[in-house]
Amino acid sequence: MRVFKGYMLLWLRNWKMSLMYFGIFLGIVFLIQFVTGETADSGYQAQRENIAVILEEDSILAEGLLDYLDGLHEIVDTGTEEGDIQSALYYRQVTFVVTVPEGFETAFLEGNGKLDIVAVPGSVQSVYLENQLQTWLKGVRAYTDSGYTAEEAVEHMAVLEAEKEEADITMSERNGNAGEMPAFYYFMQFFPYLSIPVLGYTASHVLMQFRRKDIHGRLGCAPVSELFQNLGALGMFCVAGAFLLVMTLLAMLLFYGNTFIHTQNQGYYLTNMACMTGTAMALAFLFGVLIQKEDVLNAVINTVALGFGFLGGVFVPLEILGDSVRNVSRFLPVYWYEVVLQTLGSFSRLTPEMKETIFQGYGIQAAFMVACTAVALAIVRIKRDL
Repeated sequence: MRVFKGYMLLWLRNWKMSLMYFGIFLGIVFLIQFVTGETADSGYQAQRENIAVILEEDSILAEGLLDYLDGLHEIVDTGTEEGDIQSALYYRQVTFVVTVPEGFETAFLEGNGKLDIVAVPGSVQSVYLENQLQTWLKGVRAYTDSGYTAEEAVEHMAVLEAEKEEADITMSERNGNAGEMPAFYYFMQFFPYLSIPVLGYTASHVLMQFRRKDIHGRLGCAPVSELFQNLGALGMFCVAGAFLLVMTLLAMLLFYGNTFIHTQNQGYYLTNMACMTGTAMALAFLFGVLIQKEDVLNAVINTVALGFGFLGGVFVPLEILGDSVRNVSRFLPVYWYEVVLQTLGSFSRLTPEMKETIFQGYGIQAAFMVACTAVALAIVRIKRDL
């Protein structure tokens, strides 16, 4: 008990570090929540982009194209020099530049007209804009091929655009949440990035201090067995992990309490967070046993937290990760935490197959926690015998 009290006394001295990381975590979560919330709200709305249109000829077709694009997007004047256009694209002042070359209308009516298009490489917006452009050109060609003049074709396309009606989209309730992630989902998504650094910077530092040669030697002379010394250290890690979990849940209830209380799978969410907390505790325990220098410990904690975050799907959605990266990530507990969280966030009504995936994720996180703890205790035993 005295060893445990000693561990707790040192841990309580690091409470400022815990609060600092907790504040950073909340700031990141609310920033991501704000960005993703805007994206979700506008996911089924037509987007107005900043584009540039350069007319090198004065023709009915060129003016009709300009009017069409002006009704859909914001026309920005970038100048006609190649350097000005490249700078505008580089600094994202525009995402798309279309040039109507001299003689385009004549060539188009003969079936050979081609526009000069420059866009931000690989952007979704460029594909979206080019599809709109080709749709309008195909419509004009359909009219001209039917015997209409260019002026009549442009007028008919303008009438069609004016009469276009917006479609009402209603999300399906097949998965139980109308296709939307719960508000607290993004809060939980970043929980691994909170738990690993906070427990590492606080609890691991305490254990590292007790593993110093002079203090460890004194403990060796004390009438306390190694078993109780290890139990005291593990008890401190359990208290630190429980404190972190409770603080996280209180913050989540404060900001998303109504949504979380009425969700159907609170128990699954809480179990997933508890498994992640246990994993972070085991990692922090292993760090404290292995590392003797404070600067090395800080570097290792940062590397592991960021590495697990990027490979496990904390910072990058799991769908974006390539197959080779996902094959490596499957060995990491953070990956399975995010898999379980994504399953729970995407589906309120769980099928037996989904529950199997969820319990598999729990099991892998628990196995990783046990393995790290066993390795740490084995290292303690080896160091004692040396």
